[in-house]
Amino acid sequence: PQVTATPRGHVHVTGRDEEFLVSGGETVSLRELERVLLQHPELSDAGVTAVPDPRWGQRAVALVVPKHQQPPSPEALRTWLRARVSAAKLPREFVYCRELPRTSLGKLARGELLELVAQEGGANAAPSVLFGLSEVAREHDHGDLASRLVELRSWLDEDLAELERE
Repeated sequence: PQVTATPRGHVHVTGRDEEFLVSGGETVSLRELERVLLQHPELSDAGVTAVPDPRWGQRAVALVVPKHQQPPSPEALRTWLRARVSAAKLPREFVYCRELPRTSLGKLARGELLELVAQEGGANAAPSVLFGLSEVAREHDHGDLASRLVELRSWLDEDLAELERE
């Protein structure tokens, strides 16, 4: 990102939107969170993406590649991160992957991370991904698709709630 100041003293931050998320009014740098996660001794790679959240607007999901067969638990990762980043930056979910998608230049393929969350994240990720897809469909004026995705999301929410009660 690039920071510039106007003659009147206003500060403008420009950069790629996909490098930041806004959750509950807090701006979070995905790259900063990734740099911190990469310092964890039990992780060999990490990526962070934003998923839509009906309450907070967006929230972080960390995709991590463990170094060993027995990965650190989400609680252990959260505890470790809590000592290094503010509470607003803590991912609520961790998705364990064998590898993260990369471009031909070796950079993290950010555009593929949300799809990976849906594939690897299991049922808990599905409602968030469907919410995001319905918002995209609505933005591009595909009303029928958006309403079907919202309906599918509500069915999934009901099924998940029923499973949790059992």
